[in-house]
Amino acid sequence: MPAASRKRAASTKLATAPKNKRRKQNEKEDKPAATKKQPVAKKQTKTTKGKTAGKKEPVKKGKKEQKQANGKKEKEEEEEEPKRVKTPQEIEEEEREASRLEKERIEEEMQKEKVSVPVWKKFLETMKEVESSPDLYKRIFMLGTEVCNYPELFDKEYDFSHMEEELRTTFAGKNAFLFGATEAHSLQQKSGGSFDVYLVPVVNVVISDLPPPEKVARTSLQTGSEEIAPFRSWNLFWKPLLPNEKNPVLNKLRANRYYLSFSIPRSSAQIKHSEDRVRGYQFLLPYMLSPYALERFEPDTDINFSMDIDGKCCAMDMNTDLDEISDRAEGICEEHDLNPEKYLEQVKEQLKVEKRKLREKNKKAKEAIEKSLKQYSPKELESLKAMKVYKFYPLDSPEHIRAPYINRTYGNAAKVYPPSSDPYAAFM
Repeated sequence: MPAASRKRAASTKLATAPKNKRRKQNEKEDKPAATKKQPVAKKQTKTTKGKTAGKKEPVKKGKKEQKQANGKKEKEEEEEEPKRVKTPQEIEEEEREASRLEKERIEEEMQKEKVSVPVWKKFLETMKEVESSPDLYKRIFMLGTEVCNYPELFDKEYDFSHMEEELRTTFAGKNAFLFGATEAHSLQQKSGGSFDVYLVPVVNVVISDLPPPEKVARTSLQTGSEEIAPFRSWNLFWKPLLPNEKNPVLNKLRANRYYLSFSIPRSSAQIKHSEDRVRGYQFLLPYMLSPYALERFEPDTDINFSMDIDGKCCAMDMNTDLDEISDRAEGICEEHDLNPEKYLEQVKEQLKVEKRKLREKNKKAKEAIEKSLKQYSPKELESLKAMKVYKFYPLDSPEHIRAPYINRTYGNAAKVYPPSSDPYAAFM
């Protein structure tokens, strides 16, 4: 065979051989490929999920790192630029605004709340029943008693015959004004029995040439303020005690016995009292400004305030009689871990401001007493100075509960009935 033909045959063999091998390999690969389609697809989905998850994770880490970096920058900026300390005037304005908003919130809640109708109706029914009672102590209105507890006050009978005897004998020919109150005491009704809290009625007899002031004071526990109001605004009045029913007109002209009575409201507007109005009865006490109030006036010496320093509220106090401003300022810095070099002067200035405010407050309180005393006539002042109050407990009351204290406006009674031999009763 010639050389040229041998070369062509070799080239054709080389060209056809790879084709045959490729066909065989493709046939072999086609068979398993049909069986392994799904696993391959699953692997691909897994790998894609892994890839996508892998792509998202670095993004999340990057956001966190960015937030941390921003936080560090803010802290560094805060350290570089210290927080501005509020001035005393700004703190005072914020406190005033906060107290105003709190009062408005309380007033709104009080207006929304309405008293339980059955409780108020039961109270009015009780007042109607006792109005014609033969027992004098039941007709006398008991100031400072909760409306819901008033009907239960007369479940137990009390003996005040000694008070009526004193009115006929010791206090004969003198003007007497009677008002009631209740005192909560833990009493044992039976020997060996348990102790329970009971409201004990007490009657105070005021011996005075002129009637005591027809005013009541109501202290609000929520706002901390005191409201002075006339009797009539709380349906109260002095009612003459008429022993002789045959000639009531003549007795009314000659009557020198009066007791505090509750006037039952007639109109629907007065009957529907708000919750705040009904609760107010338990905080009422007879108000009288003593003619010696100016002499007994003691200015307030305690200062209490707070300051916002370095983002924390620091409560501070001082007694103007016992503490010096410089010494107390150092003590305050030490108590609150404040840097004296940075805050000592600021604390001193605030103490001076608070001291001036307290001095102004005491001055206004003294001026208010002087103004109130000027409203009394000379005869009224003489009557108030000569006035005496006698306190009556029930005859069967335990001896240890009898105390001369009446309230903060009337002070202590001149005498307590029945007399108590307990040496500690005067301090109760």
